[in-house]
Amino acid sequence: MLSKSVCTLILLLSSSITAAADFNLYTSMPTAKAEALIAAFEQKNPEIDVTLKRAGSTRTVLSIETEAATGDIQADVVMVADELNMKRLKKHGLLLADTNRDIAALPAGTFDPDLTFFGTHRMSVALCYNRQNATEPDSWAVLADAAPERAILTNPLTAGSALANLVHLEAVLGWDFLQKLAANRSRVMRKNSDVVAAIAAGDADYGVVLDYLATDEAARNPDFGVVYPREGVATMFQPIAILKDTDNLEEARRFVDFVLSRDGQEAFAALGYRPLYHDIPVADGFPPDDSILQSFVIHQKDDDSVSAFKTRFQVVFSTSIE
Repeated sequence: MLSKSVCTLILLLSSSITAAADFNLYTSMPTAKAEALIAAFEQKNPEIDVTLKRAGSTRTVLSIETEAATGDIQADVVMVADELNMKRLKKHGLLLADTNRDIAALPAGTFDPDLTFFGTHRMSVALCYNRQNATEPDSWAVLADAAPERAILTNPLTAGSALANLVHLEAVLGWDFLQKLAANRSRVMRKNSDVVAAIAAGDADYGVVLDYLATDEAARNPDFGVVYPREGVATMFQPIAILKDTDNLEEARRFVDFVLSRDGQEAFAALGYRPLYHDIPVADGFPPDDSILQSFVIHQKDDDSVSAFKTRFQVVFSTSIE
C-alpha cells in the first residue's frame, strides 16, 4: 500500500501536469509572425505549449461559431484583425469578461469597455504602389483613376482589415467611389499577401494592404512604395480575448498578460508591428504615428449595417472577386 505522503505527491504531480496543459490560439495573424510571438511567450513560459490555428478573421470567427453550435469549442484564446469580428463573438456570449485585468496602462479606446477583448497592437490599411509603374500617390482616388484591372483590393468578405478599410472609404469618399472601382474592373483578391505579391511583381500598379505587410515588403523591395493617403486610413488594434468556456484559463490569461506586457509589446515591435505603447520604438518604414490620419469608423458599425455593406459589395464586385 502506498504511503500517505506518496499519494499526496502523485496528486500534486497530476495537478501540475493538468495545470500545464496546452491551449489553443485561433488567430488571423500571418503564420510566421504568430509562431514567432508564440515562441517569445514560450521562452518565458517553458511549461506551456501553444497550439496555433490560423485563418483569416472572418473564417476564424466562423470556425469558433461552428464549434459553439456543436457544443465543443476548441479555441481557448482568439486574436483577430478587427474589433467588429470580435464583437460578433461577444454578442453570442462566447467571450470571458476579464474583470480583474488592470487596464490603467492601456491606451484609451483600445479595449472593450466590458473587458471581454483587448487590443494588442496598432495596424492600419495603407495604399501601396509599384514604383516602376506609377508615381507616388497621396489620395485613395488614384485607385479609381488607375488603368482597368491595375488596382487591387483585398476581399472584405474574408479579411476584417479589408472590410474596415472599405467602410472607411465609403465614409470619406462615398459609395459612388466604390462603384467607380468596380466599373474600372478593380481586382479583388482573397488575402493581403496576394495583393503584396501582385504589386511587387508589377502585375498591378496600386493596391490596398495592411501596413505591416507593406513595410515588410518595402524593406526588401525598392520598387514597392507605401503611403498613408490624406483622406486617412482605417486603423485596428488586433484584439485578443479568452473564450468563456476555456478549460485552460490560467494558461490563456498568462498569454494575454504577456502580449499586453512590455515584453510582449516589444515582441510585436520586433515582428514589424506598431505596438500599443508609443514609447516603444517601431520598425523602420513607419511614419510618426501622429502624422497618420487614423479612422476608427468601423468600430461604430453594428452587425446589420455591416451585413448590408457586404451584400452590396458582393453584388457590385461579383465579377471582380478572384
